[in-house]
Amino acid sequence: MGTYTGDNNSNNFSATKEKVYDAPWYKPWASDKWDWKSWTIDGRGGDDVLVGSPLADKIYGGEGADRIWANSGDDLVSGNAGGDVIYGQAGNDHLYGAYGPAIISKDLGGGLVQIQHIDYAYQEDGADFLYGESGDDFLTGMGGDDYLDGGDNKDSLNGGDGYDTLIGGNGDDSLCGYGGSGTNGEVDTLTGGAGEDVFAIDSPSFTFFEGTYSVITDFNYMEGDKIRVGLNIDDYTFDKSRDYGIGDANLHDTAIFKGTNLIAVVQDNVDLIPQYDFIPTRLIE
Repeated sequence: MGTYTGDNNSNNFSATKEKVYDAPWYKPWASDKWDWKSWTIDGRGGDDVLVGSPLADKIYGGEGADRIWANSGDDLVSGNAGGDVIYGQAGNDHLYGAYGPAIISKDLGGGLVQIQHIDYAYQEDGADFLYGESGDDFLTGMGGDDYLDGGDNKDSLNGGDGYDTLIGGNGDDSLCGYGGSGTNGEVDTLTGGAGEDVFAIDSPSFTFFEGTYSVITDFNYMEGDKIRVGLNIDDYTFDKSRDYGIGDANLHDTAIFKGTNLIAVVQDNVDLIPQYDFIPTRLIE
């Protein structure tokens, strides 16, 4: 196990291999052997750039706006205080965002924009756990069966491929339940939590396959929740006649179809009114 501890300055550290075999002097044809080991990396203060090993690492950003690459392996990454960018990459990772009132500045092309309490987490293949904690978080699961929890404030969650669980938490959140390829009959579970949440279940560019749909567990029009669909609300039909095997078996659900494909089920709720509760996608010309 390797250990690295930074200081209160901006640290740059990448995990390295260790020597596991010294070639003896009497074997001139032999060579030393190096191999990867797991690391515990603590950036402490400052705006750090930290890169883990291909094995299971523990990486702590500390204070400051950190950029962290976990690399492959089943990693635990905590951004701690600050506006951090975390790349989980391959492996079954646990990624935690920031708590503190940090500000990160990004030049978005139209001038310098200051964004408060924001974390970005990107995770590649693997069954991953991404936690935004407090702050306005952008969490993307990509491949694998992911668990994304935005925590407090205004979060944007996209599970990507796989059977994903998305939890918005407190705040006005956006949850995307159609990001996967859909070829494996994937089912995503979307829970907005308190606040005016938007559940995205379709887009003009997405093609659905048999058995691929989203389950919305807590749609509440009284909180201002909306469901984002494709270009035309009239493309969708509904079935409110029965329970679809989720939630309370004594309550009916609202099944949403596009053509013959089931694309979403609104759990324990038959009060859906498309003209009020749906938001059609608008193309930008």
